[in-house]
Amino acid sequence: DKIIKLVEKLHKRDDEDSQRLAVKVMANLRYEEFIPRLETIVKDNKKPEQVRIDALDSLRQMLEKSPEKVEKIFLPLSLDRKQPDVVRMIAISAVALTSRHSSPVE
Repeated sequence: DKIIKLVEKLHKRDDEDSQRLAVKVMANLRYEEFIPRLETIVKDNKKPEQVRIDALDSLRQMLEKSPEKVEKIFLPLSLDRKQPDVVRMIAISAVALTSRHSSPVE
């Protein structure tokens, strides 16, 4: 709980460096509790693009732990033509990774 609060506090700072650091800490910890926060960051077009990219990368690192949750975030992003190309490409690659790991019989 203390770690989660500390990371949230760091992320709420106004400077981009602190926000990027918080997102990278979320990636390294790989707590599922961070998935909703990362989703919010990724979908916020007002956030600096690099913060969003870092959040996408953090979510991608959580694919093994929570593939369904992460895929539900990445799939709509990959199809959204309003998103920057880099955001869409990261989302597409993550969707490809999750589909590779899913069962061939559905």
